Amino acid sequence: ARVCPAGAYGVDEQVLAYAQIDLHSNHYYPASAERLLADAALCAAASKPLVVMEYGWTDSRTAIPFLAAAEATAAVAA
Repeated sequence: ARVCPAGAYGVDEQVLAYAQIDLHSNHYYPASAERLLADAALCAAASKPLVVMEYGWTDSRTAIPFLAAAEATAAVAA
């Protein structure tokens, strides 16, 4: 079996609609729990996981909530 990922800066709703796409990946610079949760909701609505490939760790005030959101959200694979 093959897995076909899609990735860009941001989650593309049009790409999520393609049946050939199995998952979406994104990078988060800076780490933003709000953006992560919004992206995860888009992916979950399309029944596709969101894979967090990279994230910024420059400020623990944003990175720690980001990691907590990633761990608590079923649609996120980090």
